[in-house]
Amino acid sequence: MVTVIPLVGVLIQQLAPYVREEYATFKDVNKHAETLSSNLTAIHAVLKDAEEKQITSHTVKDWLQKLTDAAHILDDILDECSIVSEANRDNITILHPEMPFVRRSIGKKMKKVAKRIHEIAEERVNFGLQSGIVEHRLEDDEWRQTTSVITEPEIIGRDEDREKVVEFLLKHACDR
Repeated sequence: MVTVIPLVGVLIQQLAPYVREEYATFKDVNKHAETLSSNLTAIHAVLKDAEEKQITSHTVKDWLQKLTDAAHILDDILDECSIVSEANRDNITILHPEMPFVRRSIGKKMKKVAKRIHEIAEERVNFGLQSGIVEHRLEDDEWRQTTSVITEPEIIGRDEDREKVVEFLLKHACDR
């Protein structure tokens, strides 16, 4: 599964200052943007733990998938807002008769995704996700440990074969 942490981080960054400046004229967008920003920040705090737990928990994996889907929808809405704002800056559509409908449509979409992300944010409580904490399993750490000490390998029941192989290798090494 593709990690959702960077996507949520980008959305938080886009929502905070950019929305207040660019989209304040859109219907209810500023209010929904503040709610979204708050919920995304709360979700972002537990994402590392959630991504670690998704390996063993299908419900957490499902929750992350819902979050990813909602984040992509929000990203699409922000792209749409950006396109409309750019057109306004270029004075292409400022007097266009459909502009109020476009703004209202974006406001409705923002309200819908804000509600969806709020529900996802509330669901995170059910999974016992910890803010900024990732549990490390002992077996993960053991296989990654390195040392400069060379240990003798344990070979059980193959002593005779091992000695023949070592003798063969040493004999050919000395002959050269």
